[in-house]
Amino acid sequence: MLPLGDLCRTAAEGGPKACCRWGTSAALPPRAGPLPCPRPFRGAARKPLSHIGRAYSPMEVEVQDAVKKILRMSDKVRVVTICDMKGTLIYSARSPAVKNALTPSESQKSLERSARNMRERKELARKLGKCKYTLAEYELVKRLVMPAGAKHLFYITCMADYDHRKIIKKIESFK
Repeated sequence: MLPLGDLCRTAAEGGPKACCRWGTSAALPPRAGPLPCPRPFRGAARKPLSHIGRAYSPMEVEVQDAVKKILRMSDKVRVVTICDMKGTLIYSARSPAVKNALTPSESQKSLERSARNMRERKELARKLGKCKYTLAEYELVKRLVMPAGAKHLFYITCMADYDHRKIIKKIESFK
């Protein structure tokens, strides 16, 4: 198999007869020049964006269901995001009535800061116990960050007047 990001080549060019990443058994049609991979990627080690009839892994379905359940709790829940411990976005959804208060770069920085802070809290876990969640309350919104297993975080924003304990109970019910 060729590395991700390489172009597919036809058999006429001496390349593989199958897609460079997926190893499908169907031969590619003979054409001159390299063909872009028919299955685009988001990044070096990630799954394809979408394909017709693509089967989602059980974990992907579980993540999407969890996010939808949290969003359905109330119109006051604004955004639900799941990221890894480095702040890399895994999945995110927002309420249809919500306008983003931050730019995409500001949102990413906030996500990375929250992930870094949670990693630092893990260092203190032996002495203080595991961090259950962190809450930042602003004039307009509350931001709740909560571990989702050992390697992921829930990053949730809701209106300042919403009872964040309901969200915490909902997430704890997923475990």
